Amino acid sequence: MIESTSISKNPIVIIGSGNEECIIQLDTEFQCDQKYLTEYLYLVGGSGVNCTLRLINTGYKVIPILPLGRDAIGQKIRSLITLENLCKDSDKIKLFINSDHFFIKNVKTAKATIIVDKKGHRTVFTERNQSSCFFADHVDTCIRFFRQETIPENQIKSIIIGHIQADHPNNNPENPGAITKHLIKFFQGCHIFTNLGHSQIYMGIRFWESYLKQVTIFQLNVSEIRNLFRINGYNDNLYEIVTWLYKKRITTVITMNQAGAIGIFNRNEKGIIYSPGYHIENFVDSTGAGDAFMAGIVSRLHNKSDFGIEELTNAIERGQIWATYACTKLGASQACPNQEEIEKYESEIRENHPAPTQVLSIDDAKKYINSMLKYTD
Repeated sequence: MIESTSISKNPIVIIGSGNEECIIQLDTEFQCDQKYLTEYLYLVGGSGVNCTLRLINTGYKVIPILPLGRDAIGQKIRSLITLENLCKDSDKIKLFINSDHFFIKNVKTAKATIIVDKKGHRTVFTERNQSSCFFADHVDTCIRFFRQETIPENQIKSIIIGHIQADHPNNNPENPGAITKHLIKFFQGCHIFTNLGHSQIYMGIRFWESYLKQVTIFQLNVSEIRNLFRINGYNDNLYEIVTWLYKKRITTVITMNQAGAIGIFNRNEKGIIYSPGYHIENFVDSTGAGDAFMAGIVSRLHNKSDFGIEELTNAIERGQIWATYACTKLGASQACPNQEEIEKYESEIRENHPAPTQVLSIDDAKKYINSMLKYTD
């Protein structure tokens, strides 16, 4: 029996990217030096926007802090947020989103162009965000505003940290990663969920090790986490990475496309969770699937003061459902389901997914991880 989501009155703070997405969908495989006749679809995306829209559509209260300018794209994103469930009984959050603090003055919202070919492969071109040099001050201003004027301190229970382009060393050579590091320190005592983007991954695992020990759940896909380790010269073998994270006591979820997901939770002797992937017959586009996965995990754990291996297993399974649904839609946050729709989808897809989630010891997990390499290489 599927357990319905228990919606919390406590808002979730989401800090991440936001941009316009120009989707170019091809009916063939993409190759360089070719000409294509196609159509352009203009949507919105970015880690912060994606998580925000997925959670508010399922009834959660969200405080989004995004790198948006007061331009047509920024106004469009704000309209999408305020039109949904977020503001039905959340006048204080609505006050923040409709205030002057929601936008960054004198900047233009970034754009991304995404080519999706016949096989679902993605090629992403991202515009440098003009807000990078202003985003740290924007985050501080927003937090100060909603904590002093709208939301009491003790109501904030969870925070999602997504891709923060301003953290790239090119934008802050003297203090790379400053915003993410500040947020992890500032929100100690809350659940901190991190899904780092390429600007943060650029520094490598050695840079982030001590900070990741302080977060609740760290999530990346298999390509991203291999790159995170490879940057510092570590072995990028998936089993070696899982073993390293387990020994370092960093609770992690690694998504692996159709191979499923691995959870690492070393508070138990059997602390490796292997959740097989779903076969998606109507696959369209994987853009934003990682953000959907994170939103699904947060939807399950947001209300928990603490959680064990069983709760994390259930959260990973829900993340799989949310990510799978995202792959059936074009774009990162197009047509986000409401609570009824996602529960109906979960009932349908589980009927055709007999493979059970397994909880294993680190040694027993090796054969499963090695068998996944054909999907992850």
